[in-house]
Amino acid sequence: MSQQFDNSKLTTIILNGNKNYIPWSRSVTIGLGGKGKLHFVTGTKERPKPDKPNEATAAETAQIEEWDTNDQMIMSWLLSTMDPKISNVLMYSKSAKEIWDKARRRYGQTKNFAHIFSLKQELSKIRQGNLSSNELVIEIMSKWEELNVYLPPTTDPNITQKRAEQDLIFTYLGALDPSYEAIRSQVLASAEMPSFDDVVARIKQEQSRRSLMNSHQSETTKNQAFRTHYNPNPNPRGPTKTKGVAATDWCDHCKRAGHKREGCYTLISSQCATKGGGAAEKRRRFSAA
Repeated sequence: MSQQFDNSKLTTIILNGNKNYIPWSRSVTIGLGGKGKLHFVTGTKERPKPDKPNEATAAETAQIEEWDTNDQMIMSWLLSTMDPKISNVLMYSKSAKEIWDKARRRYGQTKNFAHIFSLKQELSKIRQGNLSSNELVIEIMSKWEELNVYLPPTTDPNITQKRAEQDLIFTYLGALDPSYEAIRSQVLASAEMPSFDDVVARIKQEQSRRSLMNSHQSETTKNQAFRTHYNPNPNPRGPTKTKGVAATDWCDHCKRAGHKREGCYTLISSQCATKGGGAAEKRRRFSAA
C-alpha cells in the first residue's frame, strides 16, 4: 500500500512531442515497472468488476476503489512528465492506459522520417570537443539506441533495401542548401518515404521554376528601365516624372518627347509658313531656337 502514495518522479524527461517520445516512453516504462504499476498502462490488469453487476460486495467495492486510486495516481504521474500543451489535452482521459495509448498514437510514430533524418545528421556531426572519452561514448550511444528503436535490426532483404534507399535520400536532402528547406520538410513529413528518383525530380522541378521566375523578373526589370527613358505612347498631359530620374523633354504642340515647344520644328515651320518667311527664314529661326 505504501507504493500507492509514492510521489517520486517517474522520469526527468518531459514529453514535448514526437522528437523525444521514444526516450520518454522508455524512461516512464522503467519508472512504472520499478513501482510495480506498469500493468496499469499496458492493460494486463484491468479494473475489477463485481461478479453481479450493480451488486458489488464490500470486498469487491474495496478492490475497485483501490484500483481507481492507483490509476488516478498514475494519471497524475504521467501528466507531470508532459509539456503543459500536451498534458492540458490528455488530462481529460478516463484512465492511465488511455493517456498512454493517446500519447503513443500521437507522438510515437515509428515512421517519423524527420526525426530519423535529424538523428542521423546529429550522429554524423558529433565531435569530441570538450567531451571526455566516456561522455563522447554516452553521446553517441544514446542517439544510436534511439535510432535503433525507429530502425530495429532486421534480416528482411526488402526492409534492408528500403533503408539503403532512405539513407541515400537523407544524404541528398542533407546536402541541399537551406533554400530547399520547404521541399525537404515535405519529403520528411511523408507518410511513406518516396523513391530517390522522385525526390530528385521534385528538386529539378523546383530549380526549373526558379529559373523561369528569375527570367521573368529580369525581363520585367529591363522593360521598366526602357520605359523610364523612352515612352512610345506620349502622354498628352506632359512627361511622367519618376522619383530620382530626370523627366524627359516634352513638346505640348506635337505631343512628342525629346524636345520642348520652343524647339519644335513642326511649330516653327507652321509659323514661318503663315508669315511667308520662306525656307531661309525657317532654317534661321529653327537654328536660333
